[in-house]
Amino acid sequence: MIYAFIRAVERATILSINLLDVIKIYRVRYINEKHIVSLAGIFIKTGTQ
Repeated sequence: MIYAFIRAVERATILSINLLDVIKIYRVRYINEKHIVSLAGIFIKTGTQ
């Protein structure tokens, strides 16, 4: 009973970690595609100040 509960918690933890990795990858890809120009502009502004 306790062992099965521990296994379920482990499985849920692994799934949530994988989900976070997927979200992180998509967020980075979205930023790269949509906001690379604005990010470059921000870096140029902060670099020239």
